Amino acid sequence: MMSNSYEEFGIHNVISKIELLGVFEKETKIKRFNYDDATPKVTDATWNMVLKLFRKTTKKPEIKSDVIKEYVGMVNNISKVHEGKRAKKDSKYLKNYIVDIDTLEASYKLDKFNDELRADYCYDTLTHIKLKEQKVEEIVEDEKPEVYDLDWGLS
Repeated sequence: MMSNSYEEFGIHNVISKIELLGVFEKETKIKRFNYDDATPKVTDATWNMVLKLFRKTTKKPEIKSDVIKEYVGMVNNISKVHEGKRAKKDSKYLKNYIVDIDTLEASYKLDKFNDELRADYCYDTLTHIKLKEQKVEEIVEDEKPEVYDLDWGLS
């Protein structure tokens, strides 16, 4: 029903694409802009929705490099933030994808006017693309709770 609704009603807006990108990320174990752990495990239903929503005609990815290529293509379809560069290594050409940090940083700064706390941002993504420093928390092992932590007015 979901896969047919994209075709029947022509739902080709950005919000639907972002939601489907999230499903694709979850199935392939990709973290936003971090595809080191990508796996080529996309269900047929998800891939059919990707084909319809992103208007693609490619076959379902079967190896990690194809998954990364499709992911980068989907992200760039939504917003052009990846740039591909070819590099030659051992007489083979490899494709490296670089995230345009300047564009993301400008968007991040602009969003401060709309949302002071930036509650909608994923902390792991912000630290991965180095827009935010990673927090280091100190944990004190033998810390005893204060009396008021345990007292709920039962005394």
